[in-house]
Amino acid sequence: MILSQPNAFFAELANEIFAALINNTEPPVESQDFYTRRRLSLYSAEEQNAMLRRCPEDIQAASTSKDGDPFIDGVEIDLIDFLLNFKDNRILAIVGTVGVGKTTFLQYVFGQVREKCPSLQRFVPIILNCLAIGNLDPTYTDLIYEASRALRRQLSLSPTLIGDGNKLLAKYALFDQRPSADDQRPTLPAYTSAHFVDFIKQIDELYGPEVEPVVVFDNVDQLETSAVMRISALATSLHLNTKLAVITSMRPATFLTQTQKAHGAGAIYSFRIDLAPPELRSVISARLRNVLAKRGPVSIGSQSIRIDISDPQASIDHLARRILTKQTQTFLLTELCNNNVRKALASFAYFLKYRDLKFDLLLPVRLTKPDRYRDGFSEESWRQHLLDGLMIGDKEYYIDGDNGSPITNLFYFERDGIVDYCLLYRILSALDWAGRYVSLIEFQKWMDVFGYSSTRVRAALEKLMRRGLVYSPESETKLVSANNLKISASGKMYLDELLIDEQYLINAVYDVPLPHASWSTEKGNHFETKLASIDELISAVFAQETSELTHLIVRVDNAQALGSIVHSGLLTRRILRAAKGLISDAHYARFGKAREAADRYGARFRDYEARVEPGEKFLTEQLAASRLIEPNRAIRDVSVELGNGSEIQLKLPTHLSPADQNQVDVFLRIEEPKDSVIPDTLTLLWQGKDDQNFSELATLERIPGDVWHRGEFTISGLREVCTFPRSRVTIFADANPVIVQNIGAPV
Repeated sequence: MILSQPNAFFAELANEIFAALINNTEPPVESQDFYTRRRLSLYSAEEQNAMLRRCPEDIQAASTSKDGDPFIDGVEIDLIDFLLNFKDNRILAIVGTVGVGKTTFLQYVFGQVREKCPSLQRFVPIILNCLAIGNLDPTYTDLIYEASRALRRQLSLSPTLIGDGNKLLAKYALFDQRPSADDQRPTLPAYTSAHFVDFIKQIDELYGPEVEPVVVFDNVDQLETSAVMRISALATSLHLNTKLAVITSMRPATFLTQTQKAHGAGAIYSFRIDLAPPELRSVISARLRNVLAKRGPVSIGSQSIRIDISDPQASIDHLARRILTKQTQTFLLTELCNNNVRKALASFAYFLKYRDLKFDLLLPVRLTKPDRYRDGFSEESWRQHLLDGLMIGDKEYYIDGDNGSPITNLFYFERDGIVDYCLLYRILSALDWAGRYVSLIEFQKWMDVFGYSSTRVRAALEKLMRRGLVYSPESETKLVSANNLKISASGKMYLDELLIDEQYLINAVYDVPLPHASWSTEKGNHFETKLASIDELISAVFAQETSELTHLIVRVDNAQALGSIVHSGLLTRRILRAAKGLISDAHYARFGKAREAADRYGARFRDYEARVEPGEKFLTEQLAASRLIEPNRAIRDVSVELGNGSEIQLKLPTHLSPADQNQVDVFLRIEEPKDSVIPDTLTLLWQGKDDQNFSELATLERIPGDVWHRGEFTISGLREVCTFPRSRVTIFADANPVIVQNIGAPV
């Protein structure tokens, strides 16, 4: 049933495209400036100018260019500003998602930028690649060995220091040590954190007062949680004992975990730089341009179309202009891949395999039979074509899985021979309703109300985390390390868009374990056959949701379950909505059989709608009987003085309930001290007091020039309904508390 049928373009250039888009995860040194400078900027012109005014002339010159393509941009300027102008608390976290280019960014700044800017040449990077250690829970001995490898790389650039450098290595039994023939590291003494700090101190002394080593722990987030904590503490100790700048690179989830652990126990990270993803259009264009340039002129023909690529630049410009738009980048990079650039590139490579790829949407083409192949380009037609290609690729039909489509099938979860049609949807809808981080233990109790065992829920969560639809601050892919869960941006896109998308439904249905009684090799792609399988899916989902409601109504602890199911609705309703779109489109089909099938199955689907309505009405009645308050139905304003001219304004429900989302909109105005500047991004920690045991984190953002920081959070863990819980509020700037205040119930 699953046949490999790549299109002519991909078959001709398959190896080159695969290598360029997927294997080339680290661009060569001469191309690093391209991948770092073309990032989605997080910095306003005012912010960049404020940092540049503190920097020397060579840095200011590097930030301007006559051709509009400066050598450094906001994020590079931020790191340079940190190195040159901050002398205290010099512990910095480079924070970015998987594949965003954290390593490339650091190599670029400490390589090409440092080489061209004299004011940076006194900084010598000692970069420890935590992935290269080969141990996900490295010891201090492992870290010293990796630091020695970094020192060797730098000594090769400073021949006059090689002699003294070798003496230092010999002191730690590292001189002339190389991996053995079987690639195993030589045996070394058991070193401690004090040894590591002393080793870096002696590196500092080796270079002398005119040079400043900068210690960089790269790929920290790839390690076990215990190792991340160890390295974070080591970074603090290293700076306190040497006064050197220490930098770590990690994912947002890892950084958030370390920041939370630091609250009330001293800050670990004084500063952070958020690394935005590069512009996907530039990355794909550059890599495909290299493929076409190396390949030379390409001419690929079929019965109706011929691709002639004699000018790679013109072909790639056409591709970028037509399909790699901002909307495409948002869908592919942000919504589908959670800003994971590597995953987005792999997804685009999978799309290029699409057996029905429309070349006129991709490259300039010459039509051998124009009447058979016309360009009907529009933003909507491109998005639907992209979705089709991402789901089907070179297969006959869509298949979910690690070796299949990058699109996840949410219509079923199978384990131990048992198929659940609603579990994945129920998990995402419950997390979306919560609107906050939910503890794994608490969430398993929610799912128990629907009749799902904890073992099954954990297995389903593993899949959703692996596919990027559920997010944990403790681990992005491993449930065993996760304590808290939240729906990701990608998961929300599936919930809000794909589950009601007719293309997603009609492609995904054949992948669902169903009888598919009408399917045959000859009729597999017939519209009527697909409608028959959709009808089977609706029947299976409706039966399972009926069973879920049966479990739910007899439970007294069903508040969260009721709230979530009413918030997102029944899965049956979403499938019917997508099916209704298919039926509507079929009425305009050229073939009479398609219209007849649409009429017949349209009547069946309307019958299901009539059967769903009583269940939806029943849920509404249950909510009323339980006296549950819909989240944010009645809103009030609260203003609290924080002293020294600062205030916080809140928009929150008139009653806060254990069963509701309890969303709170925050508006914070801080009177800035004369001797310091309040950053545009703050962290709010809101903790309940007395018997109201909750703790919520929120990010507050301020538009440059505005006096108000804005954000939102939800209050969970309440024991009973209340109007306003006694609370303790802490405002952090770069992980350092600037406001700590107890708040009572306002009048």
